[in-house]
Amino acid sequence: MCLSGEILGLTGIVGAGRTELATTLFGKDLVKSGKVYLDGQDITGLTTKAVMKKGLNYVTEDRFLNGIFTISDVAANTTAAC
Repeated sequence: MCLSGEILGLTGIVGAGRTELATTLFGKDLVKSGKVYLDGQDITGLTTKAVMKKGLNYVTEDRFLNGIFTISDVAANTTAAC
């Protein structure tokens, strides 16, 4: 069980599926099978916005490639939300 404000990370070797697991938990990718629970609540298939409201967030492993809008300025990037 996670405590309020706790940060949980995933590790694994390249190809183990850690990125796919993280993006699926975050609502970016579709759940192909199984269920995802957070604090006993089924959050399977929720949108990214709904998952964020539940307190989950995602930090991409390559923030330049997947974590910024390269055509936008710094102000737009620092205030962007799903």
